[in-house]
Amino acid sequence: MKKRLLTLITILLPFAASAYDAKIDGIYYYLKSDSKEAEVTDGPIKYSGSVDIPATVIYDDVEYKVTTIKEYTFWECSKLTSVSIPNSVNTIKPFAFGNCSLTSITIPNSVKAIEYRAFYYCESLVSITLPESMTSIGDGVFVGCSSLTSITIPNGITSIGDDTFWACFSLSSVTIPNSVTTIGEYSFVDCRSLTFISIPNSVTSIGRSAFSFCKSLTTIIIGNSVNKIDNDAFEYCSALTDVYCLAESVPSTNGNAFNGSSVENATLHVPANSVEAYKAAEPWKNFKDIVAWDGQSIETLEYTSPSNRIDVYSIDGKLIGSNTDQNGVASIVNNLSSGTTVIVRMGEKSVKLVVGR
Repeated sequence: MKKRLLTLITILLPFAASAYDAKIDGIYYYLKSDSKEAEVTDGPIKYSGSVDIPATVIYDDVEYKVTTIKEYTFWECSKLTSVSIPNSVNTIKPFAFGNCSLTSITIPNSVKAIEYRAFYYCESLVSITLPESMTSIGDGVFVGCSSLTSITIPNGITSIGDDTFWACFSLSSVTIPNSVTTIGEYSFVDCRSLTFISIPNSVTSIGRSAFSFCKSLTTIIIGNSVNKIDNDAFEYCSALTDVYCLAESVPSTNGNAFNGSSVENATLHVPANSVEAYKAAEPWKNFKDIVAWDGQSIETLEYTSPSNRIDVYSIDGKLIGSNTDQNGVASIVNNLSSGTTVIVRMGEKSVKLVVGR
C-alpha cells in the first residue's frame, strides 16, 4: 500500500491595523488630498446590513471622488446583506470582500480591475455580474466561492489567473470570451459541478492542473490555437466522454495531462488530417477512440425534461444564445444554417445537436 503525505498549507494573511481618515454616514474612508480621491476602507466596527457607497463624499468642505475599495474592507463581515458600488469606483483591492456573507453583487462598468483574492471564500455568494469594462482579474479572485453557480467572463479579459475559481463547488456554467489567450494554473480545480467547458480559439495555453478534479466534466472543446497543455491540466476528470481538440498540430503536453480521467473510455475528436498524429502522441493515443471531426458528423440527439436555463455554443466555443425554457420549449434566435453542429447545455447536462435535423 502506498503511503501518501498530506501537506496542509496555511496562508498567512497580512493584516494591518485599521487606518482611516474619516467616517461619513457609517462608511470609513482613507482620503488622498493630492488627487481628491477617497478609498473605502475598514474600521473598528464591521459593516453590516446594506451598505450604499456614494460616488463622492465631502469632508472639511473638500469633495472627494470614491475610486477604490481597499484591502480587507468587508473582511469577515458576517452580517453584511448588500453592497452598492458606484460608477466612480475603478479598483477592488485584495481580500476586499473576503469571508463576507454577501449572496450577490453587481460590479459597475467603471471597474477595470478586481485584484488578488478579492472575494476569497465568500461561501454564500451565488451570483456576481462582471462588467465589460474589466481588463484584469487577479489570481484567486473567487477561490472558495462554493455557492457560485455561473460566471460570464467579460470581453477584454486576456487571461484567467491562477487559482481563480479553485473550489467553486457549485459552478456549473462558465463562458470564456474570445479575448482570453491563457488559462492559468489551478484556475478551475475542484469545480465539481462543471459538466462542459468550451475553450475558445483565442486561447494558446492551458496551465498546470487548470481543470483538475472536475469530476462531473463530460465534454471539453479545446480551440484550434492551443499549443501547450501543462501537467495535470485535466487530471481526475473521471466522467469524460468526449474531448474535441480542434488544433491541427498536436498541442505539447505530457502523459499526465489526463491522469486519472478514464480516457480509455472516452472519444477524442480531432481534425481529419491530424488523426494519425494524435494516435502517435501521448497522452492522446490513450483515448478509446480517436475520430476525425469534419463539423457535420455528429448525429442529432433528442432530449427531454430540460433544465430551466438553455445555453447554445458553437463547436469552436462561442456562445450563440441563451434562454429559459417555457413548458419544455426554448427559442433562441440565430442565423445558423441547417446542418451546423452545436453544443446545448441544460443544467448539468450537455448534448451535441445538428441544426435543422
